[in-house]
Parts: sequence; structure tokens; C-alpha cells
Amino acid sequence: MVQTVAVVGAGVSGLAAIKCCLDEGLQPVCFEMSDDIGGLWHYKENIDKDRTTTMKVTVANISKEIMAYSDFPPLAVYPIFMHNTHLKDYLHRYADNFNLRKHIHLNTKVIQITETEDHKTSGQWCVKYQNIQDNKVTSEVFDAVMVCTGVFGKPVMPTFQGMETFQGEIIHTREYKTSKNFEGKTTLVVGLGNSAVDAAIDISEVAKQVYISSRNGSWIFGRLGPGGLPGDMLMLSRVGFYLLKKFPSLLNKLAMSQCSKKLNHKLFGLNPKFSPLQSNSTVNDMLGYKLLTGEIKMKPGVKQICGHCVEFVDGSKIDGIDSIVCGTGYLPDFPFLDSGVIDVDKSNMYLGMFPPDRKVHTLVVIGCFRQKGPIIPVTEMQSRLATMVFKGSVTLPDSKIMWEYIRRNKEDSNKYRIPTLTGVTQVDYLPYMDELAAIIGVKPNLVKLVFQDPTLAKQCIFGPGTSYQFRLTGPHQWAGARDAIFTQWDRTLAPLTSDWKSAVSRPRRNPLKLLVMILSIVSIGYAVYRSYGSYLRNLLYLE
Repeated sequence: MVQTVAVVGAGVSGLAAIKCCLDEGLQPVCFEMSDDIGGLWHYKENIDKDRTTTMKVTVANISKEIMAYSDFPPLAVYPIFMHNTHLKDYLHRYADNFNLRKHIHLNTKVIQITETEDHKTSGQWCVKYQNIQDNKVTSEVFDAVMVCTGVFGKPVMPTFQGMETFQGEIIHTREYKTSKNFEGKTTLVVGLGNSAVDAAIDISEVAKQVYISSRNGSWIFGRLGPGGLPGDMLMLSRVGFYLLKKFPSLLNKLAMSQCSKKLNHKLFGLNPKFSPLQSNSTVNDMLGYKLLTGEIKMKPGVKQICGHCVEFVDGSKIDGIDSIVCGTGYLPDFPFLDSGVIDVDKSNMYLGMFPPDRKVHTLVVIGCFRQKGPIIPVTEMQSRLATMVFKGSVTLPDSKIMWEYIRRNKEDSNKYRIPTLTGVTQVDYLPYMDELAAIIGVKPNLVKLVFQDPTLAKQCIFGPGTSYQFRLTGPHQWAGARDAIFTQWDRTLAPLTSDWKSAVSRPRRNPLKLLVMILSIVSIGYAVYRSYGSYLRNLLYLE
């Protein structure tokens, strides 16, 4: 019987894990880990020391309602897309609201997690950790372990011919905090992901010139949708994912069309090699402006480096490069686990969480996935499932079935995604949430809702896919879930104007949304014509 749980990492995944352990009557002990020092839990005391682990200009790419925990809506006064300071405030409020702080061991680093001698029968783990202030090492035995360090464990640094000859500074975006060391410099940013572009734009405010080098290009999405409303609130819906499943090629073309209306990707040198739905896209509203003003210039992939000169694959060269910032991603890394506990290929986990060959499932990985969408609700749902497995209220299938699931998931993913460097599970936000929710017993019954509460059903099917939907019913349902769904637009629009109540009316229809509705009606009508049962299974993601 599992009672004590070691939670490794005190970020957004760790908080969800602590909360879900408490919901299930378990006793969590959360180890902050060294990478959190100066970040979430030491934020105020380290502002003056410039030790915050977050880039100071970082603003969330996901709107506050979409990214919220399922039973803790964000404050109305928060901006729609929160600056990292607002997000930290939200997380502190969450921790205080559910009394989570007392379960977090600050200033700790987990050194090693090993099976106990009787692990095959007890399922227990020995956790060795170090207090980084006095270097004291302690070992404790826990009934279960939740690894909540996510996919950003190990920065990936590129290797270029002649890189050792570069006479300036080369850093990863993980090390980048402010632009104060880049005044008057010519800087090359390698990569076109979110962090790379954020760093490039910040540096361009003080640098002599900034260049961005990208091998594969990227589609640039804006945070703003039609009418200036948050795009994810309009598009991340159940009906949107249903259409994506039915018409992937059409949705790809539609996404490319919308991106191209704001920014001619070929003209600006962005040159994406893959479609938006195949690859990781970039969310940024400032890059086009910076390219127009010439503060940032696009270049293709780097071929070689010689001193302060960088040559690119198209034969062009730039002399006088003073610094290079590499926004080249991360690999998930669990150095504290014995080899063999988790496969080198981190995508070889059942539901992206459970190592399939374990005899007793008392170890789970939370947040080791990639998706286009919010991280917090998914890690929370994973934590809800994991703690129910620990308690015995959910039973996992045998190893053979798990491996078959992993194989099918990879095949399905490879049909419309390009392979990723990180080798982690690729998921689609709402379908994956529904998959986990169905196992837990918290997936909303939309058919029943249509008859019992049609206005709520309409919100759940056509409205924003917020996680409050998964607190309407089942274990640990929340009495405030229905109200949270109906007031999500109120909280979203509140910070825009003092007269926000008059602006909270339903967002005006726009051509994109009208097309989505037309496609929905046509596809649903056709499905009903073919088979009413098949229609229900598709709509509810049961197939």
C-alpha cells in the first residue's frame, strides 16, 4: 500500500503532483531540485541578485485561462498572457490556497534514486538527496516516486566546424537572463523556437545587430487572434480537434494561410520546411516588426565558424560576430535514476508516463511530453492518474499491452509529425486529456450534457478547451467548475478595460470561426448520415 511519495521537482508539475497526492490521502515530500533555486520559490529574495532562472522578458505563449489548473482559475486582474512574474504569483497563490508549501523541501538536490532491496515485493525506492546549503546528504525510503522535472533537463548545444576557434562568448538560452551584456555587440542567435526568438528580440533592443540562423525555418503564430482576442481561446476547442482529426490537410492549409496573412514567411526569410501541424511552431508577435526595422536579420543554417566570422550554408558570411546564443532545445534528463529504470528513448513510456516493463508501477514521469498547448493542465491530469494508480483505484494493463499502445502511438504520431530531437511522447492537448480523463472517470459526458445542460454542453464542445471541464464530474469534482467555465471570458477580458462588463458579450464572429462552424456542421452531418454511433465515438474521442 502506497503512503509516502517522493516528488522530484517543485515547478508547475511538482505542485500538481503534491496537490493530487493530498487529494488521494497520500503523504508527499517534494524536493525542490537545484535548478529551481532563484526561480519560483526564491524569486523575491533573488530579484536583486539577478539570479532568477527565468528570462526577464518571458511572457506566456498560452492565455491564462487555457493554462490554469482545473480547480484554481487565475485572477481577473492578471493580463491575458501573463508575464513570468504574474505566473509566479499565480503559482504561489495556488500553493498557499491548497497549503502545499509545507511539503516542499527547499535547497535540496536529489542525487540518486534506487530500488530498495525488497523492491520487487514492496515497490519502494531509496531517495538520496543533498541540502545544498550545508551539503548534508540524507537517504529516505518512499513507497512511490513522481519525477516532475519535465523535458527541459539538459540543454542541447550544437556543434559546428571551427566552433572551437570562436573568440567570443557562446551560451545556451538557458543561461540567458538579460540583455545587459550584449550592448553594442553583433550577436548571432541559433534557432527559431520560442526561447530563441524571445532572446533575439530582447538583445536587439541594445545590440548593434542581431542575426537569427535557422536550418528548417518555422511558422510564426501570434498570440492575438481575430479582433485581438487570444487565439488559443478561439481555436483550442473540442470541435477544433475533431476537425483536425477529420481534415488535417485542410487545417494545415488554413493555418498556413492565417500565418501568411500576418507575415510573408518566404519574403522575410523564415522559410519553414514543414507544415504547421507537422512541427513545433513559434509564437511571437514582435519578430515581424524587428525584421522590418532591420534590427534582426534572418540567415540560413550555420556551416562553419572561423574566429569572429560565421559562414552559412548558402555561402554567405558575417564578420565581426561578438556572441552566439543557442536556442537549440533540450533533452529530458534524469541523472538521479539508475540506468535501466527508464528507457533511453523517453517516448517508450505508457501514456507518456509509465515505464512499461516495471513489475510494480510505483514510479511515474510527469511532464515528459511535447504538444501545442498548455503544460499545466496536462501535468495535472497526469498527476491525477498517477496518484490513483498508486492508491489502487486505477489498474494499469500488463507490459505487452503497454508496448502495443506505445507502438501504435508512435505510428499515429509519425503519420503527421516530424520526428523530434527529444524523443518524447507527442500528444494533442484535448484528445490526450480526454484519454487520461476517461481512465480516471472525469471525462465529461457530452451526450448527457446535451440533454441535461445544453448551454454547458455548448460551452464544452464549441468553447475554449479549459481544464475546468474535467472537474464537472467524477473523483475530486469541483463545485465551482460550471461557473468557472461560464465566467472564463469575463476573467479573460477584465484587464483590457475598466468597462469590461459591457465588452464581455460573446466575441463577434470572424471568417475563420465561421469556416470552422461550417466544416463542423458538414462533417457532423455526414457522420450522422453514415452512422449515429460512429458519430458519437468520434465526437467524444472514443475511437
